Amino acid sequence: MRFLMMWQPTENAASLAPPPPGLMAAIDQLMADITRSGALVDAGGMLPVPMGARLRLANGKVTVTDGPYTETKELIGGYCIVEVKSQEEALELARQFVLAHAQYGYEGESEVRQLLSPTDYDPTAPSGIPS
Repeated sequence: MRFLMMWQPTENAASLAPPPPGLMAAIDQLMADITRSGALVDAGGMLPVPMGARLRLANGKVTVTDGPYTETKELIGGYCIVEVKSQEEALELARQFVLAHAQYGYEGESEVRQLLSPTDYDPTAPSGIPS
């Protein structure tokens, strides 16, 4: 099972300031551990909001807005894709990642969601998701 773990720091942590070296060392160690276990598929951090853009689809029209945005809640600061045996295993990895941030005074949340490939889609299921 593949899971996407997204880190959403609070607004004050989503600034242009780079993370402290100790936090980066802790993340590097955690990623090395996940890699050794064979679970890591991909991971990365996000550049600050002013360097991004948002695309919005409304009434059939696409609008592009360059960062920074007036609304900055729930920004993704980083992600990790893992392949593990259960949701519980993915939640434990996300917990370790969140706790690494806690040591440096960060606050935020991590969202963990299972990924589906095109072959997982079931058009006969009411939601399209296989049971």
